[in-house]
Amino acid sequence: MPPGKREVFQHDINVPFIVSGPGITPKATIEGMAANYDFAATWAELAGATPFASAPPMDGKSLVPLMLGKAKTIRTYTLQE
Repeated sequence: MPPGKREVFQHDINVPFIVSGPGITPKATIEGMAANYDFAATWAELAGATPFASAPPMDGKSLVPLMLGKAKTIRTYTLQE
């Protein structure tokens, strides 16, 4: 794999994300689409953080519903440039 992840090819965009913790089914595989910009919203929800009223909306969506089996997907598309 070339360094820097500069290309939109399978080896650069299909990167595994491994999670474990309370409520996560061991050895489960989730096929839902996600992107790295979903991480901030995920960490915020797990930490119980609430945004300031004046804060702009986050770009990402929390992955918690996927991880807990409450949703099959959080999005139907994502843009890779």
